[in-house]
Order: sequence, then C-alpha cells, then structure tokens
Amino acid sequence: MRLLFAVLFFSFVSSVPVGAQYSLNVKRTLNETNHKIFWACYSHEGNYIVTTGSDNNVIIWNAETGIIYRTIVDLKKRQNIAMYSENNKLIISGGEDQKATVWDPVTMEIKASFKGHHGAIKSLDLSQDGRYLATGSADHTIRIWDIDQKKLIYELKAHKKDVNSVQFSPDGKKLISGGADRRIIMWSMMNGNILASKDAHKGWIRDLTFSPDGNMIASCGDDKLIHLWKAEDLSKVRTLSGHKAWVQTIDFSPDGRHMISGGHDQVIILWEVESGEVLYQTEKQGQIVLSVDIRPKRADLISSSLLSENLKTWALSGLEGKQWETGSPAISLKNKITDIPETEDQQEIKKTETIAAPEKQQM
Repeated sequence: MRLLFAVLFFSFVSSVPVGAQYSLNVKRTLNETNHKIFWACYSHEGNYIVTTGSDNNVIIWNAETGIIYRTIVDLKKRQNIAMYSENNKLIISGGEDQKATVWDPVTMEIKASFKGHHGAIKSLDLSQDGRYLATGSADHTIRIWDIDQKKLIYELKAHKKDVNSVQFSPDGKKLISGGADRRIIMWSMMNGNILASKDAHKGWIRDLTFSPDGNMIASCGDDKLIHLWKAEDLSKVRTLSGHKAWVQTIDFSPDGRHMISGGHDQVIILWEVESGEVLYQTEKQGQIVLSVDIRPKRADLISSSLLSENLKTWALSGLEGKQWETGSPAISLKNKITDIPETEDQQEIKKTETIAAPEKQQM
C-alpha cells in the first residue's frame, strides 16, 4: 500500500474576479494507489475522513496527520457512500452490493447488514440520535431502518427514478429526498407520509441538504442551479446561479451563511447564501468534482474528483471564524424522535414474540 503525502503551495488563482478577502487554498493532498475516490466526508468532530473508492475499499484517514487509520477491505462491490455516526462509534456504507453495512470503526467488526433494495444504494443518512438509517436506491425506493433492532421501519415509494440523495432534518422529524425524477419529497418520520413534494429542477437532482438550523433546504442538479427552499413547505427562497454545467455536490458552512459547491464544470464555488453571490471560484480541477464537505470544527474543506486518487484539503479564508469554534447549531434532543410508531404488522409480531418468550425460556 502506497501513501503519498504532498503539501502544496497556498497560492491558488481564482478564475473569476472576486474580493481578495475570500479564498480557497490547497493545504494538503492525500493519495492512495488504486483508490480512485468516489465519495469523501468528515466525521462529525472532523477528526477523521471517510472515503470510498474504485478498489471497493472504505478508507478512514486521520484528518490531522493525513495517515490512513483503518481500511475496510474484502468488499465485493464499490461502496457509493459512507459516513460516521454522530458518536463516532459506527461507520455505515452502501453501494453497488445493494445493501447497507454497519461497522465498528476500531475493530472493523460488522455490526449489522441491511438488505432489501433491488438496486444500488446511492445515498444514505443517519438520524442525529443514531437510531435510524435512511437508504435511497436506484430501485426508486427509500428504506428506513432501526439500527438497534436491525429491522425495516418504512419502505417509502413515490420517486419514479433513482433516489440520489436523502437527509434527515436536524430534529429527526422529517426526511428529504431527491432523485433523477427531478423531485424533492419531504417525508414525515412519524408515519412515513409525504408532507410536501416539488418538481424542483429541470434535470436530475444530484444532491440536497438541510441548513444547520433545519429551516432551509438546498438542492442542486443538472440544470446548473442551486435552489434554496423553506423547509416548512418547500416554497422557493432563492436560486444560486454560477456553474456552467450540472452541480454535483453542495454543503453548508456551520452557521448556514455560506455554501460550497462542485460539479461537472470541474470548479468549486464559495457562495454567500443570503445574497446568492459568488465569493470565490477555483480553477478547474481536471475532472468532475464528485464531493465537497466542510470540516465541522475548522475552516477547511475536502474535495474529490472523478477518476482521481487525490483527496484535497482546502483552507477557507475570509469567513467568520467563530462558527467553527462551536460547530453546527445545537439541536435539542428533547425535540428529536425517540420512537417511530409501529405498524399494525410490527405490533402483531411483537405480541407473538411476547407470548412465545416464556416457552423459549423453558427450553
């Protein structure tokens, strides 16, 4: 295994005229042979970075040293996405093997495997309390799983094409999804019903995300645009226009006032959300920008590009630094869902298990 660790110069020329106070400068490039990175994101504290790649491996990097901490190997097919749980005790991945797998990031032991999709898993998210897992698939469905009880809670069917992105709201009461059918759907996690639906883009929706306070949703797609929506009813707030081709990936800063995006035009853009202004744009990265993720507790971000083994870490300059001192706005766990109501079938199963329990104890 070969690890290249290169520190690059901090001079990076912008391709558009912007204020000198804003900049994105490459700090470091991580590289692992045969691991053409498909997805990259930070852990919730920003101490680790998780990547999936063409070698079918999931790699955990130490974000401070740039050294590989763990590698999940022997996966039969590529993992399209992976992430840490909020408490860093679990890593979940999903991909072309049509299942979501849960690992202990220290021992690499498989804790659970969730099967049922009939197409590749293209997106996943964990509720902030770590109880529920949402998976979106090329089979056009979304499945909600109870991680502790290792069972399916809901199968959500409304999308007509691939589900490319799913995310829980910060309070856990809602889930948003977006897909190749151009629609954003907002779901209730209390009953699995649709709360709102919107034909949002003229082309595939590639990514979507809640703002840190949960009041707004951002979506991006093949129409080269980023739309901002009110989370309560999916009414449009504003549109960010600046990319020259489809927008693949977006992420809010911890205070929600800024956004980073990357796409098919091979550039990364820093935006001011309130005005929709482009604050900084990088030079072309040489390939489609597949993923960007802002570090939770420091003014850095990471990016990966198609067919590239390089993971770039960037320094964000010109933004208010206080937002990184405390990270994202705190969410009260009192407002979080602690139980999703059971279906009648699940209640019947529980009754059966309760009745059978004494007999099992006697055996």
